[in-house]
Order: sequence, then structure tokens, then C-alpha cells
Amino acid sequence: MRSVYFPTDQPGTRKSAAGLLASEKETLKTIAEEFKKFLAYKSDAQLILSGYADRRGSKSYNQRLSERRAELVKRFLVEQGVPEANIQTQAFGKEKNLTSEQVKELLNENAGLNDQARQSVVRKLGNIVLAYNRRVDLTLSSTGQESAQVYPFNTNDYARLVDRKSTKKAKRIEMAAERDRENAGK
Repeated sequence: MRSVYFPTDQPGTRKSAAGLLASEKETLKTIAEEFKKFLAYKSDAQLILSGYADRRGSKSYNQRLSERRAELVKRFLVEQGVPEANIQTQAFGKEKNLTSEQVKELLNENAGLNDQARQSVVRKLGNIVLAYNRRVDLTLSSTGQESAQVYPFNTNDYARLVDRKSTKKAKRIEMAAERDRENAGK
């Protein structure tokens, strides 16, 4: 189970589904399936969703943004069949942000990054620290198991998560990748 990440300033409203990108939806689908299986053994288990925002923006804005993130993840999990009564949300805004040192440590622990990719990411550490803090962490209440803060560097929508300036370019890349997947399936 890993944390779920969001692009800058997403979602924009409580009712919006914007910001929950394809890679993060796939992660949540897997989490939903596994949690539903766990509920068969421990029906009173709770999944605690903790929303965060990066350091930019006012305290009140970031608090509301992190609430929207946690609520969006909850809504998606409920759509996947997870009982709403088994999900709690909390929001921290920009409190408890990960530091540069913590992010460097997470990057060093990330088995999905080879040395060359890790060096490339470290050169953009400022943006990466911001990106790591735009997330929802998940905790299984009965065991205390927490989601791994493993950033999805190897996904097609990675650029949209990291840098809002990359959104248009990333969207074109995503669409091309989707066409390639569809063509490969024919």
C-alpha cells in the first residue's frame, strides 16, 4: 500500500474529481480490493486517510485543500465498494510536511529508481519535496500499518504530478501512451 499523490492545487472543489490521476486511481483500486478482503476477517477495521498540502498557500487554504484530497480519496474508495463507515479522514494542511532530508531518504529507499533516475530527480529536489507533500497517506487502524511514501516516478502521468507547467505536455504523452496500449491490445 502506498500513499496517493496529487498535482498542485487539486482537487479545486469538494465535488471535483480532478487531480486523481490514472496511476493514483489504479493504486486506490488495488487498496480497495485488499481492504475489502481484510474487512471479511476484521469487519470493524478502519482505513484512516490523512490529507496534506505543500508549503505554498495560506494555512487555511492548505487545510481546505488537504481536506478535499482526503475526501476525494474516500469518495473513490466508496465507489470501489469500500463501506463508508470504515473510512475516516483527517487533514493536516501544510503541517507535518516532509523536509528535504526526509525526501532524500525516501528517494534513496525507492527501489524503483535506478542511480541515473535518482540523480536526475535529486537535481529537481525543490519540486520533488513539494510533490511529496501533495498526498494522502493511508493507515490501517487495527494494525497501524501505514502507506509507503513511494512517489510514482515510473507512471505515465508522473509529469502532471510533479510540475504544473508540464500538464499540457504530459497530457499529450498520456494520450499517446493510451493509444499505444489500445493498439497493442488489438
